[in-house]
Amino acid sequence: MKKLRQLSIVDTALALYLSELFGTSPELWLNRQMQWEIWHCLHGTEVKKLEMIQPIVASSNFKPEFVG
Repeated sequence: MKKLRQLSIVDTALALYLSELFGTSPELWLNRQMQWEIWHCLHGTEVKKLEMIQPIVASSNFKPEFVG
């Protein structure tokens, strides 16, 4: 097992291992990993790239078609 003090990415296999070890769900560990990655993107060098994105604005006559 990887040392938990080292910086490591929680992948699906590790999330399953940790969920068995601590009696939690794999989703808990994967969600924490996702939150960690998003926080670092928003507070690191990626934020400059995000600020350059121009949002796509749909025209007022845009009507999405739903297939059902």
